[in-house]
Amino acid sequence: EWQVLTGQAMADVKVDTSKISQSVPGWLSEERAFDVFVLKSALPELYSQLNLDDKTTWSNFSTAGDCEEHFPVQLSHKLTPFQRVLIVQALRPDRLHSSLLHFTAHILGYHETNRMLLLLGLQDLSPPTLSLKQLMVETLSSEPVLLVISAGADPSEELRALAHSIVGAQRYHEVKEGFGNQINLCRDRGLNPGPSAQKSDTLPLDHQVAMGQSQADAALELITSAAHSGEWVCLKNIHLMTAWLPSLEKELRALDLHDDFRLWLTTEAHPRFPGILAESCLKVTYEAPQGVKKNMLRTYTAWGPDLVPSAPLHARALFALAWFHAVVQERRTFVPQGWAKFYEFSDADLRVSMDILGQLFRAGPARVPWEFVHGLYEGAIYGGHVDNLHDLNVIGSYLREFFNPAVLEQGSQPLGLSFHIPSSASYKVQLLAVLPPSPHLALLPASGQDYISTIQQLSDTDKPEYFGLPANVERSLQRTTSREVISQLNTLTRPVEGVTKFDREEWQLRLAPVLNLWKKLNQSSDLIQLKIPDLVDSSGAKGPLPVPAFVSKEFRGALQLVQHLHKCLAAISKVIRGSHLPSGDTLLAAERLMSQQTPEQWMRHWEGPTEPLPYLRSVVSRALAVQRWTANVSQGMLLKLSLDLADLFHPDTFLCALKQQTARSDHNLMLELVYSRLSGQTIILGVRVSLQQTARSDHNLGVRVSLQQTVRSDHNLGVRVSLQQTVREYTIPLDELGLTCSWTKNGMPAARLPVTLAGLQLEGATFNGLRLTPNTTDTPSVCAAPGCTVAWMPKGSVPVYHPEEMISLPVYFTAAREHVLVNLDVPCAGNQDKWVQTGTAFFLHA
Repeated sequence: EWQVLTGQAMADVKVDTSKISQSVPGWLSEERAFDVFVLKSALPELYSQLNLDDKTTWSNFSTAGDCEEHFPVQLSHKLTPFQRVLIVQALRPDRLHSSLLHFTAHILGYHETNRMLLLLGLQDLSPPTLSLKQLMVETLSSEPVLLVISAGADPSEELRALAHSIVGAQRYHEVKEGFGNQINLCRDRGLNPGPSAQKSDTLPLDHQVAMGQSQADAALELITSAAHSGEWVCLKNIHLMTAWLPSLEKELRALDLHDDFRLWLTTEAHPRFPGILAESCLKVTYEAPQGVKKNMLRTYTAWGPDLVPSAPLHARALFALAWFHAVVQERRTFVPQGWAKFYEFSDADLRVSMDILGQLFRAGPARVPWEFVHGLYEGAIYGGHVDNLHDLNVIGSYLREFFNPAVLEQGSQPLGLSFHIPSSASYKVQLLAVLPPSPHLALLPASGQDYISTIQQLSDTDKPEYFGLPANVERSLQRTTSREVISQLNTLTRPVEGVTKFDREEWQLRLAPVLNLWKKLNQSSDLIQLKIPDLVDSSGAKGPLPVPAFVSKEFRGALQLVQHLHKCLAAISKVIRGSHLPSGDTLLAAERLMSQQTPEQWMRHWEGPTEPLPYLRSVVSRALAVQRWTANVSQGMLLKLSLDLADLFHPDTFLCALKQQTARSDHNLMLELVYSRLSGQTIILGVRVSLQQTARSDHNLGVRVSLQQTVRSDHNLGVRVSLQQTVREYTIPLDELGLTCSWTKNGMPAARLPVTLAGLQLEGATFNGLRLTPNTTDTPSVCAAPGCTVAWMPKGSVPVYHPEEMISLPVYFTAAREHVLVNLDVPCAGNQDKWVQTGTAFFLHA
């Protein structure tokens, strides 16, 4: 059962997907077929009890929002708590995280946990919002403050503001991780700044220190001087210099301390951080606040009433900025649907954005240039962290929604949440609800309450509508979270340190699942025995078309990869049997496999799953699929079939090959027109027209005359073959072609080489081929998309969909959304920015 949960049970499952679909109940989706088949193969007794063939028995479980509470009644006393987890994993992975929590609460005792919270005087385990100003009263000059920061949290701005208000800007110094081996010390220490100095908007250059390994003594000199004069010093990111930290701890014990001296240290969690130094510090975790409510509370607590301007419009703009900052930060909770990756939005972005608004309003323009604000925030400050075009579009959509005259000046449009920004400039104002009010804003405070009290009325749990995400985004979040949990469980089996010596029994125990899976995957195929074909020469007029040439090369690469894996695993098997000594490469591969990680030498051939069992299954399934593509190419049927790009190792290269073949086929089609005239009286004119069109590719008049003379003298088939071979050289510029798609049959009659794509998965919305529709809370997190016809067409062609009635959605290689394959136009209704915010995207099925 544990192997089923952690994915190790797939070692006993073959790869024949057609048989897998046939061996599970038909009412299950194709996406669930494999996991159910794994459950059936690994735990046949449990599977027989489930009676999955009876769809009615499982209908309530399949649709319930909390399916872990709605198992069929007849099974309630037959299943153990852990078996319930396995069933949720197979049938409803969008609720697996909740099921794991439910299982944990059952094992630990939920009521006992609640009793402990009551004894501690806590309502939950979430920490309160941290304020460095409140922390200051607990600090001592003899006790450094160690701020343990999490990803995305940066105390720099708050610490600078605190230092400036207590000791002044001239008495605060930062030491940060180095740029090369340069260090920049304060000029008042008598040292010249190095060339690596970087100017900060909030801290003078004279008070910034860039720290490298060779500048430790200079940094200690700064600390010693500050300790004597009562100044503040902040050493940033000291986890990057763990080898030097014992020396720092030793020097700290010998300092002559002024009562006003404070030493602040920031670090990320690090296994080599010295315990003695940690014990001597006041340790505080500095995390990005979780949830929009806590995020805004922290922002307004840091600002205080003094920083809220008296001008009403300026105050409203700051509130919109605080809301925008909280939304873009908390959207990271929903990676990869919220953002494709975790972006380091920090308090520094908020401070710079606040300064920009301050400069604009101090200039006093007759009309606030909100487009200017959009450009700076999207193109530099917040957008500067983003490297995904579709995520950048999300930022732009928020800016257009939050920073516009209707929201900030006229008050006629609510701020995202169906509430209006206060019209008062006072720190004590209320948010005015509009009809119909959102459920989470039903209890708004009475007039006279301040911003803090108002923000506290927001829900502690973020609602999808805060971010414009679909109502069922929680399902996608649970999928992602549960995958991370299982991955972390697998790390428990990894050795603490690298495997440095050979242990036959250990190898046999840990590597047997990998070797068994590889053996079973190849039992019914000849991939290992096949001879690797030579590369096909695709150059010249007699070479193959680009798509067949690609398929040939793809199959050749697939065989090379399969046989490379077989050679590697065979070497490991021989070592375990004692017939060979392990080589360096074999030791490295075995070490990675025993750690449940795909060997690096495999990833260099093809960057697939990071865990070995899914990697092996993906390689063999793709190799067999490409073998079928090769057979279809030889029969001339490939482009007439529905194609699943998940069959390929390099689907992006296939689309490029299709583009090249489309460019060539343009002239072949013109020749077909000429052939249709061979039996008429206008044959010479027909040939001349065709050659005039293709002569733009620099074919000269001599060729044209030669072909005319040939046609006059002979109308036989040989001439037609000769013309085909000649014109195959003619191409049109690839830059003039763009990928166009249609979701209806015969939607692109002018397309010269249309291809139907199948197997796409859709997340974030529902699509029936006609219109995108929003998801509801009961909608599955991922659904199969209808077939899509794509073709490369001249960029000046009439678009299939009106630009204002469609949205361009990305197609990612995997559900992790790491790499974009292509963009597809999808018809939709309503505000396009709203669809952008949902994070809707396609991806190839696993």
